[in-house]
Amino acid sequence: MNAEQVKHDQAPRIKLFPLYFLAFTGDFLLSTMIVACSLVADAPEWAIGLLGSAFYISYTPSAAILGRIGDRIGRRTSIMITSTGFFCVSFLFMLGSENILALFIGELCVGFLNGFYWPNIEAYISENAASESEHQGNVNKFCLSWSIGYMIGPFIAPVLDDIGPLYSFMILAILSSINIVNTAMFVPKRTARINVTKHDESKTPNQKMDRGVILMVLVLALSIFTYNFARAFIVGVFPDIAKSPAYFGWTGLETGIVLFCFGAARSVTFVIQNRIKNDALSARVVLSLLLSLCSFLFITTQDLALFCLFFAITGVLSALVYSMTLQSMLHLPAGRGQAAGLFESGLSLGGLLSPVFSGIALGLFRVYEAAFIMVGTVSVITSLVALMLLILSRKQKKTLFLV
Repeated sequence: MNAEQVKHDQAPRIKLFPLYFLAFTGDFLLSTMIVACSLVADAPEWAIGLLGSAFYISYTPSAAILGRIGDRIGRRTSIMITSTGFFCVSFLFMLGSENILALFIGELCVGFLNGFYWPNIEAYISENAASESEHQGNVNKFCLSWSIGYMIGPFIAPVLDDIGPLYSFMILAILSSINIVNTAMFVPKRTARINVTKHDESKTPNQKMDRGVILMVLVLALSIFTYNFARAFIVGVFPDIAKSPAYFGWTGLETGIVLFCFGAARSVTFVIQNRIKNDALSARVVLSLLLSLCSFLFITTQDLALFCLFFAITGVLSALVYSMTLQSMLHLPAGRGQAAGLFESGLSLGGLLSPVFSGIALGLFRVYEAAFIMVGTVSVITSLVALMLLILSRKQKKTLFLV
């Protein structure tokens, strides 16, 4: 162990709770924003679908670009930019709550700003782990934090919509201001420890992914696509279906309870997922296929209790697909930067396309089943493509996780 390593190992441990709080508030704000915008907007179904995907339209390219900039200007500065920007945008939502164009522009701004937010929070948490086990523990706490935020946001937004749409947007402003204070006072300027991972990329800086690893990455990217394809529909389009008199006509509380079941099941699964150890790439594909098939459960009934059950099942499968896919991405033998980019691309692309496709299907056929069938069909096709790539990758000598 050299002097530099000793210095970092002896460095004081940074408390990561402020970062976990930022992860919680980040997805709480995002999910509340998306659900509130879809409910308050008086627009055709295709426009609601486009509004539900607006965040990902700008986030998909900005994450890769602004994440790199964050390496230069610092983690805390990057997070502060997003928190301050979200605080300002929240007033645009309040002032333009009845204008779909204002809502769309606001979501685009938030998506762009989050290109600073999530990559730097994830990097900060990763950089402050001194061992592989500590790194895994930090990642698990991070996942649980944002999952709880994404559990509460979709529950509270429909309830507040019954009281008054402005209340959801007021919460955006209040929590954004809290994030500003939290970042300024409790997030250190610099990391004090260095993450020690299994693969030392400095030894092979020019190493490229071989064909077998490329196929692995594509399989994982397609798997994570199905996860966000389902999640984006659940928070971006389903609340409008549930509360619309033309479809379900549920109250805000009923809609919130159903969405809460999805988030709660996912959060509980994140807590216990450490006990589930399976490195087989085939497990990721099977889970994504099962998640895709869940969409067809919802066309069989409109019963509230069964919807709670179906959303809970979807939440469990979503958590397993996300956590197991992320775990595999973090342990690729080469080209980890490229792999992370594809992971985020697959994640963002699912969130971008799902509300658009389901909104168009809903507008064309005017029955709620069309939206679920669209989500299920696209997801199943994606999972089958992943399965074919998996079969092809078995022929590659250097492919991992194929037990």
